[in-house]
This record gives sequence, C-alpha cells and structure tokens, in this order.
Amino acid sequence: MVGAAVMMTAPVFAQDNPPIVQRPVTTERIVRPAGNPELYEVGINGIVYVDWKLVATMASAPRGHPQQAVAQMMLAVRDGKSKDLSERR
Repeated sequence: MVGAAVMMTAPVFAQDNPPIVQRPVTTERIVRPAGNPELYEVGINGIVYVDWKLVATMASAPRGHPQQAVAQMMLAVRDGKSKDLSERR
C-alpha cells in the first residue's frame, strides 16, 4: 500500500496578522496647472508681455486644446484681422 501524506493547516485569524501602520499624508498645493503655460503676463506697470512663439504654437495645437481659442484670438488681434462684434450684425 502506498502511503498518503496528509497536510493539516491551522486557521488564521485577523488578530494573527501584523497591524496596519498608518503613515502621515502630506498635501501639496499645485499653484499653476501643469501643461498650461502662460501665453501672456500683465506687468505691474500695466504693460502686457506676450510670448508670441508660444501663442503661435498653441493656435496650431490639436483641436480641443484649452488655450487654442485664446491663442487664435490673440493672433487675429495682432494681425489686424479682428473687428468689433457690433459690426457683425
């Protein structure tokens, strides 16, 4: 007759496991959204500084980019292709 090995296991209860250690969580504040560089900046003297290279890049960005419409408007104003909205009617 061939001998059979029988394995017995003891039940494991939650109390037998090591306790979960809680670690402190740090919160970081993001001031400027990533991926949305500033197209322009208004100086304290009221002068508007425009990054025209970035504006041109954003104007030709893939459709749906959050800053695309603003960049296209800025180029139209710069190039003299804008008109007063009241002239549209």
